[in-house]
Amino acid sequence: MNALLSRTNRIASRLLEWITVLLMIALTVIVIMAVLARLMGHSFSWYDEVAAIMLAWITYYGSALAALHRRHIGFDSVLLAIPPHGRMVAVLVGEALVLMFFVLMAR
Repeated sequence: MNALLSRTNRIASRLLEWITVLLMIALTVIVIMAVLARLMGHSFSWYDEVAAIMLAWITYYGSALAALHRRHIGFDSVLLAIPPHGRMVAVLVGEALVLMFFVLMAR
């Protein structure tokens, strides 16, 4: 069972990495094309909205990748200052808050 979870974690990680990188490359290409078009006297009407939406999706996929690798910003010194029994409660409360936030964002 542990091997299956590890394999699933690796697959999800690779998928999120590829999606995030491809979105960043696409955003870079679109921004460069829009700047060059503007320098030539033409302007794309769709550029601003597409760039903003792509940046939002990069943020979502990047944060999912960070959550998968447990790399979000944290307060380790505060957590380590709490007694061991209280640490577990603090971690569970923190995880519940993160899950609530994700549910609200999905809604």
